[in-house]
Amino acid sequence: MIDYRYPEEKAALHELVRRKEFQAALKLFEKIYADATDFARLQGRNFRVTKAAQPRLHYLYRLAARRLEFREEVPMYLELSHQFAPKIYGTDGKCAVVLSSTCLETLTDPELTAMFGSAISHIQHGHVKYLNMGNLADELFLSIPFVGSAAAMMVKALLVQWRKYAEFTADRGAAVAAGDAQAVFGYLSKSMGTSAVFHGWPREDCRRPVESMSKAERMVYQLLAEDIPVPFGVLRLEKLREWLCSQPCRRFSRSLYCGGMGETAAWAGTSALNPADRGKRFYQESAALFQTDPERAMILLYAAASCGYGPAQDYLGRCYINGAHGIGKNDLAGLQLLKEAARKDCGQALSTLGTLMLKGAGTILPKDESLGRRLIERSKIVGDRGKKDEVHD
Repeated sequence: MIDYRYPEEKAALHELVRRKEFQAALKLFEKIYADATDFARLQGRNFRVTKAAQPRLHYLYRLAARRLEFREEVPMYLELSHQFAPKIYGTDGKCAVVLSSTCLETLTDPELTAMFGSAISHIQHGHVKYLNMGNLADELFLSIPFVGSAAAMMVKALLVQWRKYAEFTADRGAAVAAGDAQAVFGYLSKSMGTSAVFHGWPREDCRRPVESMSKAERMVYQLLAEDIPVPFGVLRLEKLREWLCSQPCRRFSRSLYCGGMGETAAWAGTSALNPADRGKRFYQESAALFQTDPERAMILLYAAASCGYGPAQDYLGRCYINGAHGIGKNDLAGLQLLKEAARKDCGQALSTLGTLMLKGAGTILPKDESLGRRLIERSKIVGDRGKKDEVHD
């Protein structure tokens, strides 16, 4: 598996833990909160997630753990809450993950897998006690005698800096767990709400390729980047996309690489087009390149799918289902794309989804012969109408 840890995180943690003030706060934290998993277990509003009670959720969690090569048994709970992000109670070696009901209502299955990957990454890299310390830093330092305000502020600043890097690591872990760049972008964007906007640029376009800018635009971009603080949510998206488009990620996972690059393709001379026309254009260009430049073809296919273009979502979904064009099999991502295409009345997607439902795919797609047959019948009705757009077939 790829080493996805953000490179500056380890050095930032070393700088933090060598401070005697931090060590004093750490001892106090471990003394008071070492058994915090009992708090998660005993809350009456929390429900333990088990294979019997929540088979789908349990499956997604185990899938993320397997992809991250995480073998520890960490208890997971569900609480009725409007808070989006999952909580990790306790300390390293003894912790529990608590999910909010809002996550289940808002996230798709691939996005849930990405969320689990983020939480597992924190546990896997020993972040838990430091994250919980960050939430309690003010109270901890006030309880330690002889710690001056200047020293406490310095340590808290170092803790904030480390936490930023820790989130970059967790975002990469989320991508590895989901195996799909769009799932991580979706999870992060939904968890941030409207915060992922960079100086009027929509979040899906917040990393416009510098090489596609004019000289004047490049100067403005550099001034903004240097002189105006970037919201942390946007910074996370930018850092993640930067890693997804890197050579190490390209060697590790073609789907993550192409998905990351696909996000930037939307700027390639198409900003004046609406999303539907942009998606259709990318899709047609992709079809023309599969024989001569298959990697560029996949990047454009991802771009077309991210624009919401139904035939592109259908074709990319089948690539995931079948493991075609160098894309590793990912049934979760494939089914999500097929469902989105089917909602747009894409004939091929309706047919493929219906066929899959006739036999079922375990927890991911329960068997439903009646609905499967109805989808196939619907595909026959709309099939001819959309054939001219399905240029890949």
